[in-house]
Amino acid sequence: MPVGDPKFAIVNPDPTVDNCMKSMRFGDWMSLGGITTGSWVYGYLVGKPFRTASASCAATIGFTFGSIFLLQNTRGRFMGHKENSREVRIYGLDPNQPPKYEAPDRRNPTYRGLVSDNMKTKMDW
Repeated sequence: MPVGDPKFAIVNPDPTVDNCMKSMRFGDWMSLGGITTGSWVYGYLVGKPFRTASASCAATIGFTFGSIFLLQNTRGRFMGHKENSREVRIYGLDPNQPPKYEAPDRRNPTYRGLVSDNMKTKMDW
């Protein structure tokens, strides 16, 4: 995930796997099916002596990769790093949003750091 402030609105700054699974889009499920099917075909074509065993193993690896990839994309939408208009409409906005900064002069910008102050974790010493 990117380190700086998100470009889109934050829906949930710390989503769980359950939240991500419940909010997957149709395209996410189709991507998972495509990655799994493609890896099965690859395993079948490459694994000459044991085609079905190689294909099943490759499909398992592809399914694992697809699951992790889709959870990463869904988490990015919740945290505001990817386009998330549907999630904002369904779940609403998080009350703690980073401020939107406009560069006063694009030719002579001033350094503000990577993360705004209200997005940093508060240390409880």
